[in-house]
Amino acid sequence: MKKFLVILSAIAVIAGSSLTSAARAADYRWQFFGMLPTTHEFAKKIMAGLDRVKERSGGKIEIQYSYIAETPYKPAESLTLIRDGLVQITEWLPANGVGTYPILAAPELPFVAPNKSTPAELQDAVGRAWDTPAMTEALGTIMSEHGARVLGRYFYQPMNFWSAKPLASFDDFKGQRLRVITPEQSALLEQLGGTPMSIPNTEVYTSLQTNVIDGVITGSGNVKGSKWNELMKSGYIVNISLIGARMVISEAALAELPADLQAIVVEELTAVGQEILAWTPESDKAALDDLAASGVTLTLASDADYAKLREIAMTDVWPAWKARVGDQADAVMQQIEEALSK
Repeated sequence: MKKFLVILSAIAVIAGSSLTSAARAADYRWQFFGMLPTTHEFAKKIMAGLDRVKERSGGKIEIQYSYIAETPYKPAESLTLIRDGLVQITEWLPANGVGTYPILAAPELPFVAPNKSTPAELQDAVGRAWDTPAMTEALGTIMSEHGARVLGRYFYQPMNFWSAKPLASFDDFKGQRLRVITPEQSALLEQLGGTPMSIPNTEVYTSLQTNVIDGVITGSGNVKGSKWNELMKSGYIVNISLIGARMVISEAALAELPADLQAIVVEELTAVGQEILAWTPESDKAALDDLAASGVTLTLASDADYAKLREIAMTDVWPAWKARVGDQADAVMQQIEEALSK
């Protein structure tokens, strides 16, 4: 009987310990809504950062990554979900908010860089554009309106043209239906004689299969990571622009954490942003090499091609953006052009 009581006591201790661990693990269960599937390299880096948060907190805080396309919500609702307390952290793309806040398009306008740039040079240039006083103020106001705070900034690989049909010269764009994600990309494609299409990321593959679209404007990582290269065999590489992303956290949710856990979340997710930022240029080269090896024909635009496309953008694309922004557009662009000239 004594032995039986000892065993029961031991079981109780083990069960109590397990319950304590479970309680700690469940103290703060958060959600992170990301813009990319879990198979994508960017998502993997974010998930690794979330794992480090859990490890450093001793299991007290657990953040689950969810691909937003697999939730009831849309990418454009990213900040609204933060404001309404429906999620604690999201990946937010300013490009998804240009309909409501057209000023957000300024640093990511097609061919905003004065000259054809490498991915690293383009990141530096667009980063300087975002850091101008006008953009800093605009971003701060938007974050404040949504009770949000930016933890990390990074960019996807440069935007380029991809198609199932040949894309080797300016004439090849005529009649092609390409999926776009911003009004400025749409206007640019129209100027080149193509037809812009609005297709959710999750429907691109089937749209390519069924010839609803011929191709997309996107980054090399997306082409490779989404396996669109199985259906698209041509790429025109001119580094149109960068699409940036932010990891955005609810200030109210962060404030609920003890100070030590707040520090862990901020430190780790800020570090993820810096890691992605440093990694993106080399990842673009690796992705382009892999795509070429898989049979995708890459046409590298010349400096003269870039200059010609930039003139088209400045003359026929940027003015529509300025009209949407209003009176402050010229001042915003002046700050950006001054930042890019340094």
